[in-house]
Amino acid sequence: YSYRDYSAEDVKGLVEQLHTDGWVVLPECIQPELVSELIAASDKLMEQEGDGYGIPGKFAAISTIATKDEAYWDLLDNSNMLAVVRGFLGEDCLLQNFHVRNLHPGCEQTQGVHVDDIF
Repeated sequence: YSYRDYSAEDVKGLVEQLHTDGWVVLPECIQPELVSELIAASDKLMEQEGDGYGIPGKFAAISTIATKDEAYWDLLDNSNMLAVVRGFLGEDCLLQNFHVRNLHPGCEQTQGVHVDDIF
């Protein structure tokens, strides 16, 4: 796994893809050492909370994870991710919630693309 700081051109392209496709993958976005910390934190949460509000046997889903482990704060403060989010939503955006999901073996899909709130 590799990491690099996004250039202004990178951010512009990713934001354009988000506008066009409605989703985007952020390649090389997170420092490798943070990835390891996030996996460990997520494994620990799954052990503590089971499937959370997910569907037992299909997937685990746990919300408000930034309040449950400090490793997630480093992800929320990731300069690459914030540049893309701010490029899409604007500089005054607010990230208010954070979730982790884990699909169990054999689960193909938990839900389709959907909107939780209409603004």
